[in-house]
Amino acid sequence: MKKIFLLSLVVGCLNAQSYLGKVVKVTDGDTINVQTKNEILKVRILFIDTPEKDSIATNTSQKEMSGLGALASNYARSFFPIGSDVEVLAHKKDRYGRILGVVVKDGVNYSYQIVKDGYSCIYKKEGYPMQLENLLDRAKQLQLGLWGKNFRVMEALCY
Repeated sequence: MKKIFLLSLVVGCLNAQSYLGKVVKVTDGDTINVQTKNEILKVRILFIDTPEKDSIATNTSQKEMSGLGALASNYARSFFPIGSDVEVLAHKKDRYGRILGVVVKDGVNYSYQIVKDGYSCIYKKEGYPMQLENLLDRAKQLQLGLWGKNFRVMEALCY
């Protein structure tokens, strides 16, 4: 039952492929590397968009962005300690050759958890589960995670 539910969260799930592996690197808040039996997958996690350490939003200083990006990266590192067992439900590859997929650890969908805890925006350029809107609204209202650190910048990033 859980697997069917998780697969339904992947856009275009008819061609989704499941991989089991261990986290070997956390690049930032929305990108990890996973060692499977046969290869290392670079995974861009679906439905989320975290602040990057080296990007600048409108009316935002490099220092503000870098601080929020570092916090989002640290959140991912605490959620995915090196060696963590994960399941990747892959949808497709992006233009950089990364797997786009949902990542689940210990039965928890990372995309849902990071939005719920206030460390990520929703990636709105593609379809996403509407439940994420409720989680984002709650995080904003309670000023959780990055919302409590710099509401103005998060508001600009999560348009």
